[in-house]
Parts: sequence; C-alpha cells; structure tokens
Amino acid sequence: MGVLSIITVVSFLLISGFTKKSLIAILGTVCGVVAAGVISYIGSAIAHLSGVQMDKGEEILYIAKDFGIRINGFLFISILIASSGAVMDVAMSLTSALDEIKRHSPNISASKLFHSGMSIGRDLIGTMVNTLILAFVGSSFTLILMVVGLSMSFTQYINIPLISIEIIQALAGSIGIILTVPLTNIIFIIVNKKEKQE
Repeated sequence: MGVLSIITVVSFLLISGFTKKSLIAILGTVCGVVAAGVISYIGSAIAHLSGVQMDKGEEILYIAKDFGIRINGFLFISILIASSGAVMDVAMSLTSALDEIKRHSPNISASKLFHSGMSIGRDLIGTMVNTLILAFVGSSFTLILMVVGLSMSFTQYINIPLISIEIIQALAGSIGIILTVPLTNIIFIIVNKKEKQE
C-alpha cells in the first residue's frame, strides 16, 4: 500500500503540481484503493484464496520458499495494483471537473456541487468499470473458452480458483471505483469549505 501511495503522489504531482487539486485527487485515490483492498481481502478470505491459485502461483511458491517471501498477500496486492490506475483516473477526472465548476461558479452551494460531482461521477464510473471488467475478462478469455467447451455448470465454473480470482478482482476494483466518486466529492467539498473559512 505504501508503494502505491508513493506512485499516486508522484504521478499527481507530476500531472498538476503541488496544488489543492492534487491533494484532493491523492486523498480520493487512497480512499478508493483502500476500499478495493478491503473488498478484495474479504472476498479472498470468503473464497479461501491466497495467491497460490493465481497464474504462475506455483512457480512463485517455489521462489518464495527459497527467499522467505510470504505469498498469502499476492492476490490482495495484485488487486490493489490492478484497480489503482482506474481509481486514480476517476479521482483526478472528478477533481478537475469539480475544480472547473467551482472556479466558474465560486458561490455554488455544497449540495449543488455534490450533485454535480455525482452526475459527472456516474459517467466516469460507467466507462471505468466497463474498462476494468473487460480487462479482467480479456486476461482470462482462454480459460472462459475452455470452461464453455467443457459444458461446466455455473457452480463448477465459479469454483475454479482462477475464475474466482477474476470475479473478486472485478468486484473489488469496481466497488473501489464506485466509492471513489462520493469520497472524492466529499473531500473536495470539505477542503473547499475549510479554505473558504480561512
């Protein structure tokens, strides 16, 4: 999580400098990634998945044994990495849009700003969730074709560890993106309210 936070901070500082907008986008991203992490942790605990079931998991298990690496967090880490790019995009896009609205309408009420942010966020959620899910489906396409060819039942299908991992990744990433919108929106309003009071 620390490395992802550093990547997020450096990326946003390079994009828009050390500004209020960067700070809000960073906080929104961290909140969204933490939400995705919590969902992935819960999902992998319920499904009894650790990361060994991932593609190349067995090879990593042998390497981990030789170098003393704990493999049980690999699934969690892969989900955080996979969702962080989309969450960063949503947080920065929403923050930029809200910043523009606030600049052109400085006296806009917090409730109107929140509703505008949620409206913008719905569009962002739709496209980014589709992108994320299609990326996960694309990465496991050969496995999906194999399962279809074997005429497996739905229960058998979702109990294949690699499919369970893809489902958890898609759910965790999507929920992270969805929660990024209201969280970034609230952070933007709080930061601007404090700035107005000063």
